[in-house]
Amino acid sequence: MPRRPAARCKSCASERRVLGLTVAEYLARGRAPRPGFGKCLVRVCPRMAVVRRSRLCLPHQRQWSKAGTPDREAWALTAAAIYTSVDVVPLTDLASAVVVQVLRGYEAQLRQGGRISPAQVKSAVRWLCDHAVDHLAAAELPPKGATTTYLRLWQRTLPLLEADPATEHTRTLVRMRILNPRYKGGSVDLRDVHAPWVTHLAQQYLLHLAAAGASSARLMAVGYAARWFAMFLRTLPGEGRRPGDVGRDGVLAYLHWLTHRAPDTSDYQLLNDDDPVRQVVAERLLPSRRGAGPLLVTPVRHYELVKVLREVLEHGRAWLADNHAADVHLLEMDVPPYPERDDTASELEGRSQDALPEQVFLQLMDERNLALLPAGTRRNCVEPAMRVGRRPWELRHLEFDCLQWHDIDVEDPDGTVRRRSYPFLAYWMQKVRRRHKLPLHPSDAEVITRQQDHLRYEAPHLFHEDGRPRSTRILLFLTPRRSRANALGERAYGSGTIGYRLQTWLDQFAVTDEHGKPFDPARVFPYAFRHTYAQLRADAGVPLDILQVLMAHQDPSTTQVYYRPSHPRRAEAVRAIAAKYQFDLTGGRLRARTPGDDLADRIRAGVGSVHVPAGRCHEMNNVRADRHGCPVYNRCFYFTFYTTDFAHLPELRQLRAGKAEQLAALESAYGSVLTAGPLSVANLELLRREIQQIDELVGKCEADIGSLTPRGTDHGGVLAPHPGPVPHGHPRSGGSGRTAEPGPADRRPDPHREDDRMTRPAAPLKQPGQATIPASRAEVLDAGRAAAVQRRRADSEQCRQRVLTVLAAMRKSRQALSDAEITRRAAVNPQYLQRHRDLEAEAETVRAQLAQDGPRAAAAATARKEAALEVENRMLLQQNAALQRTLHEVQNELRTLRAHELGAHLRDGLNARSLRDTEMEELREQRDTALAVSRQAETAMQALRNVNQRLMIENSRLIAADAPKAPGQPQPPPSRPALEESPPPTSIFREGSSRC
Repeated sequence: MPRRPAARCKSCASERRVLGLTVAEYLARGRAPRPGFGKCLVRVCPRMAVVRRSRLCLPHQRQWSKAGTPDREAWALTAAAIYTSVDVVPLTDLASAVVVQVLRGYEAQLRQGGRISPAQVKSAVRWLCDHAVDHLAAAELPPKGATTTYLRLWQRTLPLLEADPATEHTRTLVRMRILNPRYKGGSVDLRDVHAPWVTHLAQQYLLHLAAAGASSARLMAVGYAARWFAMFLRTLPGEGRRPGDVGRDGVLAYLHWLTHRAPDTSDYQLLNDDDPVRQVVAERLLPSRRGAGPLLVTPVRHYELVKVLREVLEHGRAWLADNHAADVHLLEMDVPPYPERDDTASELEGRSQDALPEQVFLQLMDERNLALLPAGTRRNCVEPAMRVGRRPWELRHLEFDCLQWHDIDVEDPDGTVRRRSYPFLAYWMQKVRRRHKLPLHPSDAEVITRQQDHLRYEAPHLFHEDGRPRSTRILLFLTPRRSRANALGERAYGSGTIGYRLQTWLDQFAVTDEHGKPFDPARVFPYAFRHTYAQLRADAGVPLDILQVLMAHQDPSTTQVYYRPSHPRRAEAVRAIAAKYQFDLTGGRLRARTPGDDLADRIRAGVGSVHVPAGRCHEMNNVRADRHGCPVYNRCFYFTFYTTDFAHLPELRQLRAGKAEQLAALESAYGSVLTAGPLSVANLELLRREIQQIDELVGKCEADIGSLTPRGTDHGGVLAPHPGPVPHGHPRSGGSGRTAEPGPADRRPDPHREDDRMTRPAAPLKQPGQATIPASRAEVLDAGRAAAVQRRRADSEQCRQRVLTVLAAMRKSRQALSDAEITRRAAVNPQYLQRHRDLEAEAETVRAQLAQDGPRAAAAATARKEAALEVENRMLLQQNAALQRTLHEVQNELRTLRAHELGAHLRDGLNARSLRDTEMEELREQRDTALAVSRQAETAMQALRNVNQRLMIENSRLIAADAPKAPGQPQPPPSRPALEESPPPTSIFREGSSRC
C-alpha cells in the first residue's frame, strides 16, 4: 500500500514528537508559524537556511560537507551560487556593471523576438562568475560554444544600444541596424576609402537608401562601389583627393580600368592556390575585409559597380557642383548592359538548364532508391517535392487538409459520360499572395495520405479521438521542435531541412545521366524539381496555356523560362513540315498531307515497313523478320519494295561515299592482292552502276529542291523525295512539276496483261535515264555528278595511301599502333579500317610480326583471306542485281520498239489495206519471238541466281573453316555473306508509296 504523503514539514514533525502529541492533537493547537533559521550563510545564495547548526541551505550544506567542512565563515564568503530553480537566475555574484550589461542585452534579445533558453542564460552567467568578468563589452569570449552563445549576442548588442541613429551615417563603419531597425545586422565598411569626397557622397547615399527602406544588399553594393572607385583613385596623381582633379576623364578612365579587372578575375579563378602568379593577380583586385580572398569582378558585379557609382554621383550632383566638380558624373550609356543568362547548355541538351534529365529523374523516383530514405516524414517530404513541382516554401507550409477531391464529368471513347472523383492539392502561394489548386495523380495523393496517417500516429496529441486535427492551421510537415508556438503543430521545419535530406539521401547511391556518366549531385536541389516538372510536361506535349495554369504563373513568358523544346519535338516539327511537300521520282508533286494522313502513314509504317539504310523496306518477309530477313542484304535500290524521301538525302550521300571507297579498295586489291575473274569484273561493273543509281537519286532530289518556288518556301515547305511508280525500281531524273493524282490519263499498259498489250494503244514510255528538265541544266548536273565522283575517288585513294604510309612507318619504327591511332595519324574516319577489311588485316599482320606472334600472324592472314571472300560474295550479289536490271531494260526496249513499229504499220495500212493481215501476222511473230527471248532470259537469270546462292553458301563455309579457333572457346557461327559493316543509321524515316 503506498505511503501517504506527510501533511507537515520536518520542523513541525520534530516538535510533535518532542511534545508527545498525536497528529490530530498537534493540529488542534492551531497553525502558528515556526521560527526559521534565517538566510543561507553564503553571500550570493538567496535561499533560507535549513540546518540550525551550520545555518546553510541544503545544496550548500551538501557542498560544504563534500569540501571537508572547512571554516564555515570563510568558505561562505567565496562559495558560488547554486542554481536549482528552472526560471530563477541570480545575478548577485556578478559585478554591478556586468549586471546592467546582462540585463540590457537580455532586454534587447527579447525585443528582437528571439527565443530565450533559461539553461543557456544560467550557463552564460556562470561563465561570467567563474572568469570574474568585470566588463562584458571588453571581455574576450571564445569564438564558439553553446555556453557563451548569449554572451556573444549581448556583447554585439551593447554598442548598438549606445549608438545614435542621427549620426551613424557619418562613421566609416556604418552599422545598418542603427540606420534602420528593419535590418537585422550587417555593416558598410568605408574605412579604406581615402578620398573624403567619395566617403561623403557614399555616406549621404547610404542615409537616403536606409530612409527609403532599400534592401541590405543594395547598401552593401554602395560600399563596394566606393571602395573600388577609391582603389582606382590611388593610381591618379594626387590620389584623387579632390573631385575637381578627377573630372569626367578620370571617371571614364575608371570604367576602362574596371573593365580590365574582369580578365584578372578569370585568371585568378583558373590559377591554382600554390601558384605565385595567383598572388600577383590578387594584388590587382580589391581585398576582402573578411580575409576570404579578393573581391572578384564578374559580369554581374561589373554591371552593379558601375550602376551604383552612377547613382551615388547623381545623388550628390548638387554637392559636386558646389565644390567645382560638376563634370564628375556618369551617363546612362556608360553603364554596361546587364549580362544575359547563357543558355547554350540548355539549347544543346534540349531542356532547361536547371531541369534534371529524364533518366536521372527516373532513377530518383525508383522505389529501390526511395526505400533508402527513412520511412515517415523524411520520405513523405522528399517524394512530393519531386512529384508535384511546387516551390520549397509552398511545400513546407502545406496544410494538413491540403488534399481535396472533386467530381468531374469524363467522356469515355464510346461517348458515355461518367462522373469521377479526382484529387487536387490546395495550397497557399506566398509569392503572389493567393491560393491555388493543382490536379494530382492518384499516386501523388497516396503519398500525402500516407503522411497524414503517419502524423496521426506520431503526434496523437494534435488530433481529436476521431482523427480531426485540433487546430485548423496544423501543417502537414511540421517541425518536431517542442515549443509554445508549436504546441498545436503550426510551425514548419527550417528552409534548409529538405536540402539536407536530399544531400544525405544522394550520398547513399550513385546517379548516372543518359550517357552512363556520373551525374553531379549538386544539380539535385529542391527548386530543380520545379523545372523538371515543367520540362517533362512540355516534352509530353502539354500546351503552353495548360502548363501555365499547372505552374500557377500569371504570365506565359514566365512559364517558358522553366523548359526548352526538346530535340524529339524539334525533329517532329521538321518531319511534319516535310510531310506537306513531297514528290515522286517522276517529278509529280504529291498532294498536301493532313495530320490524319500523316498519322495513318506512321501507323502503316510501323506495321508494314522497317528501316533500311537511307530508306524503308516494305518486303513482307523482311518486315516480318524486323529487317533481319532481307533476301538481298539491304542492297535494294533496284526493287519495288524500297522507298526513300528527302529526309534521307544526307544518308544517301554518305552511303554513296562509302560505296565509292569500297569500289576504290576493290580496284586496288584486284591489282595487287586478288586476281579478278569474270564474276569479279561483273561485280565491279555492278558496283559502278549502283553508285550511278545513287547519284541519280541524289541529283534528282537536289534538282527538285532547287526548283522550289518562293511560294512553297514561304509556307515552310521542305521537299522530300518520294518514290513513285518507277518500272522495275529504276529511278528517272527530272520532274514535270505537276501534281501526280491517280486518273485515266496516268494509266500505263501492264506488260503482264494480254489486253493491255494488244487491244489498247501503248502510251509512250520514258527511256531509262531520260530527263524532262532543260538540257543545259541536265548537262550541268551530269558534269557536277561526274566531278563529284572523281573527287570522291581521288579522296578515297588519298585516304588509302595515307593509311598505307602509316603502316609502312609502323613497320619501319617497329612500334605497334592501335586502329584508332592509325586512323588518327592518317587523318581518316575512325571507322575507316572497319570498312576496309584488307587494310585492317594488313595492320593486324604488321602488329603480329612486330610482336613475333606466329599464331596471331596466321590469324591475320586468315582474316585477310576472309575479307577477300566476303568481297567476292558481295560482288556476286551485285552481279545478280545488275543482270536483273539489264533484263528489265531489254524488256522495256523490246516493248517500245514493238509499239513504234506497230504504230508505223497502222499508219501505212490506210494506203495498203491489202497487206494489213500479212503485216499483223509478222508483228505477232515478232512479239512471240520477243516473248520467247524474254522467257529464256528469265530462265537463265533464275539459274544464275541459284548458282550465286550456292557460291555464297560455299564461300561462307570456307570462311568458317579458315577462321582460327582459340583453345577453349566455341566456334562462332558463320557470318552472313553480306555487307553489314555498320547498322543502318537511325533517323526520321518517311513511308513512301506502296509502289516503287
